[in-house]
Amino acid sequence: MFKTIRMLTRLGTRQGKMADKALGYLCRTLRASKVDFVIESFSTCIPMFKKAELVIDEKRIGCVGCGLTSGRIPTTSTASSLVSSRLMIDTPVIYCNAKCPVPSPTNFSFAPAIGVSPAILKRLVSAKSSRASLVVKKQKTIGHYLLVGNMKDPKTLVFSHYDSLGPGAVDNASGTAIALSAAAELNRKGDLGSTLFVFDGNEEVSYDYPTYWGHGYREFEKRYSKLLKKAERIIVADCVGQGKSAFIKDPHIVNLAFPLKGIHDLKGKISILSGNFEKLMAVYHSELDLSTQISGVDLERARKLLVRACSGR
Repeated sequence: MFKTIRMLTRLGTRQGKMADKALGYLCRTLRASKVDFVIESFSTCIPMFKKAELVIDEKRIGCVGCGLTSGRIPTTSTASSLVSSRLMIDTPVIYCNAKCPVPSPTNFSFAPAIGVSPAILKRLVSAKSSRASLVVKKQKTIGHYLLVGNMKDPKTLVFSHYDSLGPGAVDNASGTAIALSAAAELNRKGDLGSTLFVFDGNEEVSYDYPTYWGHGYREFEKRYSKLLKKAERIIVADCVGQGKSAFIKDPHIVNLAFPLKGIHDLKGKISILSGNFEKLMAVYHSELDLSTQISGVDLERARKLLVRACSGR
């Protein structure tokens, strides 16, 4: 599993062509394990950041783009990226994740927006002069999801996403790795017949308004709503390996991790398999989300939980 995590994180931000490379790696891994799979495609749009700029007292400062349109950003417009993105969804804003020491684009806006570190936000507040702007291009692309297992009448559906913002070891190479390993193990044991694994390549960001994340999951929903309704359980493996993992049914977490249009009809059977949220926010969507954040013991425990759930135990 660590090999999968390291290989995915080496690609950096897995969007567009890098997401395609990640898909290629997953396919090669499944072939090596003699696991059959199907790839399906869909249209989507993602942001391609050309230039994120912040100048404080005439010095250029490091920042990251997290807006879906280009333009200037008032430097007095700042917000915590730990609150709901919908509160600032149409507002030019400078976001800051107070739990992460580097720029962490936790939230996106449909207006120009950038993310800065807590230290830079303090400098900005006391600056004599400042300006900020973003240049971003809306790019049409083809997204994919990879299907492994029973596509006719699965009792269990397991979702994970392999795209990322930043190297994305915890979010979500970790969930991808345990799902990949679980699928291979169930296949070896002849127990894959009751489960369908869905590996999504466009979960992090799209131009769907106002819920820009989860596009690939909703594409699956369009095509396979009957499978979702008939399944006995739905598991989303997302951000494991940092602390003890558990199956979470909290409605708020479920809505964030699995934003389907028809989620209200499915909530009773959806569980999010995830780890320590506090640790996650310290690296979330940042350059710090590396394989060193993940514990081998915690990762293996999460994998075993997933295998047991898929086996009906």
